[in-house]
Amino acid sequence: MRKKFFIALSIALFVQIIAGLQAESGQTATVTVPDLSWKTYEAAAAELANVGLACEKSVITAIQSAYLGKDGKVVRQSPRAGAKLTKGSKVIVYVYAPASGAHGKVIQPRIPSSAVSYVDLTWDDQFFFNGALSDGTAPTVIAKIINKGKGVLPLPEGVKLEWQVILTGEDGKELYRKTEGTDTPLKGGESWTINFALIPLSAYNATYEIELVADPGNRIDEADKSNNRVKKRCLPDLKVTEMWIEDAGHYYKVCADFNNVGTRHMPGDFGYSWCVDGVLKFSNTLREEGYRPKCTWPIAKSDLPADKKSLLVKLHLNDGQNGMHGKIYPEMDFNNNILEVELKLPDRNPTVSQK
Repeated sequence: MRKKFFIALSIALFVQIIAGLQAESGQTATVTVPDLSWKTYEAAAAELANVGLACEKSVITAIQSAYLGKDGKVVRQSPRAGAKLTKGSKVIVYVYAPASGAHGKVIQPRIPSSAVSYVDLTWDDQFFFNGALSDGTAPTVIAKIINKGKGVLPLPEGVKLEWQVILTGEDGKELYRKTEGTDTPLKGGESWTINFALIPLSAYNATYEIELVADPGNRIDEADKSNNRVKKRCLPDLKVTEMWIEDAGHYYKVCADFNNVGTRHMPGDFGYSWCVDGVLKFSNTLREEGYRPKCTWPIAKSDLPADKKSLLVKLHLNDGQNGMHGKIYPEMDFNNNILEVELKLPDRNPTVSQK
């Protein structure tokens, strides 16, 4: 019994001693971190010392447009103002002291970094060419620049939303460059349609690259800069648009419309072929200049079984099937050179309307 009494007394005395030491050292006291914004380091250190906190200095030397005119002043602190710390804790203060002559490099105003998540300029569906080369007219470039961010693109004073077009020859020599812009803000999800009608594409028999650039001066902070440029090599682009069958008496006439939607003519005769039910039936060549954008092929009714109601017809342009004349020329897109459709035979399907 006496032994238990002495053990309890010892524990009580130990607890009182520890509590006394903590109270004497002031470790359990907490203080509020003051706001040190825009104070000098000396003033900030003195204010922290007055409330029992230590001060550590860190210097920001990189150019920060938001801190211009705040040289030698505290622009950030950690922990932030209002935080609770025990006495003796450390507060880091960040003093703005850019490298000598750095201010001379800040030429263009920029959008504050707080707006970065709201801005992401890119080209919607890249760009396409509007115009028919077969009639001798030069195509027009149509493009959409889009802000894929979440909010309004806040253009600061003196900054425009700009875009640029560049033409480069096969030898790498720049042929044309033009920059345009608008003061209109661009909200998140909105796009701006641009008609590059003045680009000198009249020499479309030449092969070159066309490049579109959003914000070419890099004056707008964005979430992603890697999607600001799109580039295409200017080439022919044959496209099959429609296919149908006409009743021509003792034979059927299989017809197809197609066009060159690229930016230059085909450089020579190109091959094409017709397939029916998976079997090659006919191939030949065409020259772009002077032809109508329509391709036809006759098939005798007597060659088809009496109960045949439809044909699986495929037209393939620039396919290289026609022997020595079957050279395949480079195109922007080969995927649109083929169209395969199941076509109902008109007189064997009387309810089917003809074209």
